[in-house]
Amino acid sequence: MLQPFRHRGEANFLDAAAPGLLFDGLAKPAAAGAPFVAITSVGWTVGPGFEMERVRQFGAGAAAIRMSMTAVDGLYSQQSFFFPGGIALDPVTLTFWRDDASARAFSYNAGIHRHQMDRLRPENLADRTSFTRCHVLHGAGSWPGVPA
Repeated sequence: MLQPFRHRGEANFLDAAAPGLLFDGLAKPAAAGAPFVAITSVGWTVGPGFEMERVRQFGAGAAAIRMSMTAVDGLYSQQSFFFPGGIALDPVTLTFWRDDASARAFSYNAGIHRHQMDRLRPENLADRTSFTRCHVLHGAGSWPGVPA
């Protein structure tokens, strides 16, 4: 069970016709050493003038990021999901982290993720993105051998 404590950006999988914020009431931030789940999304407005090459470029960068995540210290699991209809609804990625320091080291230090983030806006690779962090209130089982 997850509880969102940080959210920014917008997505269209709650309302395809009107992309917007996903959460308006948020919990207090997690302690620095607490495990959390990050939920990110990316989306495009499909219609006149839509350029599929932007999606391809973003997808190639996302694939490189996922490949670079093998054996990242503090990353328990990473999963990406597409809803029926391809990119009609914004795809979602979930990452399960041991702590904030691990996530920040991977996401914002030098590396492929930082490089792709630096490309996103200047190259107009997406029309919208969202980022949500959630407390882990309850879990059961394991993600690739790591207890939940």
